[in-house]
Amino acid sequence: MMKVNAFWILAFYLAHCEADLSPLIQYAGQSLILCNEADPVRYTECLVPGITELAIDSSSQRRSCTSDPSTFFSCVSADDAGCQCESKCTSWGSGWEGITFPALCMPVNFQLEDSWTNVGTYFLHDPGAGVPPQDPSVAPFPGTLIRFNATVWYGRLDVYHLGNNCTVAAVDADCKLFREDMIDIITSLCYGRSDDGCKADMQLIAADLLPQLVSFREVGDGIFAMRSITIVGSFAQITAALLALKYLPDTMGNTNRLRSRLYNPGFSKVRPYETLDIQIDLGNPCSDVRNQSFCFFAPCQCVGNTAKGRINLLVYIRDVNNPPTIANPQETYEKPGICGPSSLNPVCHFGQFFSYERSDARVGIVGVQLDDSDVGETAPCRSTRAPGSGSTSSPAAALALPPS
Repeated sequence: MMKVNAFWILAFYLAHCEADLSPLIQYAGQSLILCNEADPVRYTECLVPGITELAIDSSSQRRSCTSDPSTFFSCVSADDAGCQCESKCTSWGSGWEGITFPALCMPVNFQLEDSWTNVGTYFLHDPGAGVPPQDPSVAPFPGTLIRFNATVWYGRLDVYHLGNNCTVAAVDADCKLFREDMIDIITSLCYGRSDDGCKADMQLIAADLLPQLVSFREVGDGIFAMRSITIVGSFAQITAALLALKYLPDTMGNTNRLRSRLYNPGFSKVRPYETLDIQIDLGNPCSDVRNQSFCFFAPCQCVGNTAKGRINLLVYIRDVNNPPTIANPQETYEKPGICGPSSLNPVCHFGQFFSYERSDARVGIVGVQLDDSDVGETAPCRSTRAPGSGSTSSPAAALALPPS
């Protein structure tokens, strides 16, 4: 009996999709700000921000070629000529002989190495027939449950600082947080704090804008272990969550590094780029979101356009020039066992580097290690982050508009 009910509910939502929410992807502004010190508790926020690497306004969508994601094309709508960058794209490779990747023109999202950055993507309801797109305040859709899913390949997604409180045990496993769990976590993270971020999160709780479910998952396909986030809630709850959704690349991850045979020898052969894959499904109102077998979701194929509710974004991860590090052998030097309180042996007082009087003035120093973690990355000058806090900047631009 349950299978019959599920079939008819699924058929209803596919047949009546135009009467339900029709998601139209929107692009908010983005600010790529180098973080010199993250908040130790609300870890996706930055306590000591550095320079603003790039500011993207929300006036239009950007598209880039997979062959050159650092060059972007602005467009107001999907039909705008500026969006059609296919003729500018070329097939490309990551340096492996005989391996090339197709020329694709894709919507692009901007991110920054080693810093949490807002994704800046949400959706409105598109009623069609020339009616302007609507947000939840105009079209709340109280009878529609929405499931938003986003998957990335070389980073992780988080919302409301929940991810560190939800551990995925293994590949193809997930960790679920329900609304009461989120309230407990947010309240705990904000205990004794009155900063603007905590005030905003507490207002979300008071306004019933937290989603019903947030789920983190690692998905394996035998080669990759992609990470995804699923958010279930009303139109208003999903919108609030998407405006807070953030992305962090893997450690020292950036677009140049993904294409490098030196730093990414395995995956640069098969997938030397990052994407953000989004899917939005519609469902019936669920009395028990904990048991989603009673929640029937259907892919949104509204107004005859199967692209609505699904989009793949190319992610351009701007690199940061990590400064070289020097390992001082004196820092790990341990005095020999012969050293006592009255020992006169020089090694007990001067460490491992010293010279006797009237001996060769030159002292050999061994064990010094110099490391530059990104010396092999091919990139123009970027802002340089010093260890700890503080930063210096270079005027070189990392992104460019194509010549007119």
